[in-house]
Amino acid sequence: MTRQTPAAAFEFAFARVQSEYEELTDSWRQVDSKAQTCAAIAGIFIAAAFAFVRNSALTLSLCEKLFLLLLVLVLILSIVMSIQAMLLRRVPVPPTPENIAQMVSELLETAEEEHEERHGALVADTINAWIPVNRQLRADLADKAGRLVTAQRLLLVAAILMALLTVVAVVLH
Repeated sequence: MTRQTPAAAFEFAFARVQSEYEELTDSWRQVDSKAQTCAAIAGIFIAAAFAFVRNSALTLSLCEKLFLLLLVLVLILSIVMSIQAMLLRRVPVPPTPENIAQMVSELLETAEEEHEERHGALVADTINAWIPVNRQLRADLADKAGRLVTAQRLLLVAAILMALLTVVAVVLH
C-alpha cells in the first residue's frame, strides 16, 4: 500500500465536500419541483370542490357543507405549506472563483519550494470554507423538505375528504 501525501488527503476531502454540495443543491431542486406539483394538485382539488358545489344538482346538508369547508381549508393549508417550501431563501455560497483565484495567486507568489506545503493549506482553507456552507444548506433543505412533507400529508387528507364527501353526497341523495 502506498503512503498518501497530505495533499492527496486534502484533495480527497475537497472532492467529498464539493460532491456533498452538488447532492444538496440537486435535492433542493427536487424539493422545489415536488412542492410546485403539490401546490398545483391542491389547486386542482380546490377547483374540483367549487365545481362540485356549483354544478351539483344536490342540495348539501349542513354536515356536507362543513365537510366541504374543511376540505377547502385543508387544501389551502397544503398550498400554503407548498409555497413556504418554495420560498426563496438566502443560503451561503461556496468559495467563489474570485476567492480561489486570489488564494492561488498568493500561493504562486511564494517561493517554489513552499508550493506543495502551501497547496495543502490552500485546499484545507477551501474545505473549511465549504463545510459551513454545506451545513447551512443541509439545515435549510431539511426545513424545506419538512414543509413539503406537511403539504403532501395535507393533500392526502384532502383527497380522502374529497372521496368521503363524494360518497356521502351520492349515497345520501
